[in-house]
Amino acid sequence: TFIDYTLDDNGGTTTSSAHAPGWMQMAGTNLRATVALQEFWQLYPKELRAQQDGLMRVGIWPASAPKLQVFAGAMKTHTLMYGFSSLSSLNTTVAEVQANLVSDPPRGYCDSRHYAASGVFGNIASTNTLLNDTSAFRPASQTFALNYMTEVLDHRGDILFDRTDGNGSAVGHAFGMWNFGDSKIDAPTESWENGAWGASHAAFQWFAMSGNTEFLYLAETTARHFRDVVVQHSDIGTRFDYTESGNPAVSGGKASQLGKTRYTPNNKQHDMGNYHDGENHLDVFSGAALAYHWLLTGDALSLQVLGECYTYLRATWKRFFDAGNGGTDSTMTCPTTWLSNALLVAVAYEMANGLVDSSAAGMTDYVFNAISTRQTTVTTRDPNGVGFADNSGNFKAWEIGHLMEALEYFRWLRTSTGVDVMIEAGMNWLLGTNADVY
Repeated sequence: TFIDYTLDDNGGTTTSSAHAPGWMQMAGTNLRATVALQEFWQLYPKELRAQQDGLMRVGIWPASAPKLQVFAGAMKTHTLMYGFSSLSSLNTTVAEVQANLVSDPPRGYCDSRHYAASGVFGNIASTNTLLNDTSAFRPASQTFALNYMTEVLDHRGDILFDRTDGNGSAVGHAFGMWNFGDSKIDAPTESWENGAWGASHAAFQWFAMSGNTEFLYLAETTARHFRDVVVQHSDIGTRFDYTESGNPAVSGGKASQLGKTRYTPNNKQHDMGNYHDGENHLDVFSGAALAYHWLLTGDALSLQVLGECYTYLRATWKRFFDAGNGGTDSTMTCPTTWLSNALLVAVAYEMANGLVDSSAAGMTDYVFNAISTRQTTVTTRDPNGVGFADNSGNFKAWEIGHLMEALEYFRWLRTSTGVDVMIEAGMNWLLGTNADVY
């Protein structure tokens, strides 16, 4: 909904706009009060109402919105800010500055060379904000790196433009709630997708490499959208019989739904009105970018929600891969994305919280060993034991690409050179070097 408004300052209109700015301010005798809500038009319903009698009402969940269903978990809906001054006049500039403290806060960041040297973002080189400096790359990689960065620049504008003021339905998307942080697709059908699945992780790395704040904006908004909307912050019903001593994801032989990734926003599967929908396995599972978000911003909520994702991973992994505890061993038949998504989240959680949670390293090993078994087992369609058939017997390049990314992430965390053979085999398959065996 768009709201035409005017701001009246002692009988004179000082500003007007097509929609409310997300803040309001009142002033009286020796008191000026300002209130602002983060991203007023995004994520969850909000309402600000300044009354003639001097009362300022903040609608955390206004009556006009659908009912909010609150469950256990690290669920977050709103961030708000109150500002008070011993002044008697309105000041819109001050109001806008204070509102930006929650919607577009000032940030301090260092030279990208320090991010690269920290090792937090993997084995990355550094470049400049224009992505055209390859001097920090190995000489043999510089030509490829420049070509790749040029490709990133060619598409970066499309991604950022569609996220805010793009064509068609993107204009409404800029002021829509459920899809904030998603990406727009124009072909083959116009739709929105959960861009947080992989965009956040990559954009955090590109920011760390270049210091380009547009990548930080992309990474931060998609990460918070995933964290605050897409993750299932509740145990809406346990299911799947199996047991595991000491696993907090299991209660009475049932697996919790806490930490599940809701997906397919076009089908309303990740809004609060359809909290029960979405997949119940690892095909659309995500959350790895929350480790970067926590390490870069210090936002502890991201670590807490990553812990929820990890809990769901432990439970669901047992269901599909542990035949000894009531599950089914799907190592050789599951879609490749189950393996890559599981490894990304396991590595991310171990990186962020492995020193505190002793189960993290074991879960990472558990997933990696399944991938190793899958890749090295000789099958009819893979006589050399280097293939990656999914449950339909197909070989999908994009799935192998995700798996290579996950293996590289694992290699960086464990500084394991042994996984190089697995990555080389996967890359050879993608390049067609060993295609004759299929």
